[in-house]
Amino acid sequence: MIVPQAFPPSLSKLVSVWLTISLLFVSGQAVYSYGALAGFIIIGSFLAAFVLLIPFLWMSRRKLMKNSHLLPLLNAILFLESVTIHLLILFLILNASLRYSSYLILFVLTVFLLALIVLFRNKADSLHTVKISILLGLAVFLPNYIFLQKGLETVYHNLLHYHPRFLHIEQEGAILLFFLLTATFFSKMFSQLPWLDRYVEVNFSKGIQKLFFGTLIWATIILAFSSMTLVSFTHTKLLHHENELLFMMLGQQVERGFLIIVYLSLFTSTIIELSGAIRKLAPEHSFLKFGLAATAIILTGYSHQLGISIITLFISFGFISSIICLIYIIRMFLHHLNIKTGKVDIN
Repeated sequence: MIVPQAFPPSLSKLVSVWLTISLLFVSGQAVYSYGALAGFIIIGSFLAAFVLLIPFLWMSRRKLMKNSHLLPLLNAILFLESVTIHLLILFLILNASLRYSSYLILFVLTVFLLALIVLFRNKADSLHTVKISILLGLAVFLPNYIFLQKGLETVYHNLLHYHPRFLHIEQEGAILLFFLLTATFFSKMFSQLPWLDRYVEVNFSKGIQKLFFGTLIWATIILAFSSMTLVSFTHTKLLHHENELLFMMLGQQVERGFLIIVYLSLFTSTIIELSGAIRKLAPEHSFLKFGLAATAIILTGYSHQLGISIITLFISFGFISSIICLIYIIRMFLHHLNIKTGKVDIN
């Protein structure tokens, strides 16, 4: 009798899980601070985090990872981060739709949200497909649309004469950003080990190849959005807050008809992200889920009131998550070391 094998999740679901709408804002705000180098810093840190994860994937496959109360704490921090940042993004989208367009967008967004809830209320995989399709579409459409509008020569002229710092390769703080993002991405991947293990449980090398191919797709999309941000800079003085930078550029560069589609796409992806974060907590943790959601709402209000940028929130939560991961890894290795020492003493 042939025993059926469980197939790993699809590549589109992998990229959808890794690629959050918050990363689009992070990549744009990183360009604002670190210029043309920002996209490569983000991609490099993600690839570095993936390489660091490979030994732990092997250990997870060999069932060498031990349970700890630190893992639920890590998941709670990541839940808090996801809900806080995406609630802030949702508020920014609604605010921008009124500022740069009209009440028509708000009405369309509301109707579309209700339709989305009705159609996909119990179809998590379908929502992942919708989200990755939207983000891939935006990654193809927006950079090419803005490139065709401005032209490469005009882009270089504007950057060289009005924002020369964006073209500098040596940027102060770039190394620190690289290490912070590497730690952030590693903590996120580490929390996904039970799920990522499904890719390598049958064939480790082929599973790693598939995961690596997913990182390349992820990197392509992130690089497209960071390039779009770089291209969008003109001679206009950038006095807006970093969180509003994307919407300011979209309002300047994209016609109103296309703007409705872009806002609708961003809005849909953000709602899918929020619903995915809420589903990750087990039903028996409803009280914890309510408490974390209430905390996230308070943090969102304070973040907007204090003008905290999305990239600052992303790295701050990532730093906390990476500390928890580091403590867990140290305790795990000490545990295995004690077991080996005990065997040696017995012998």
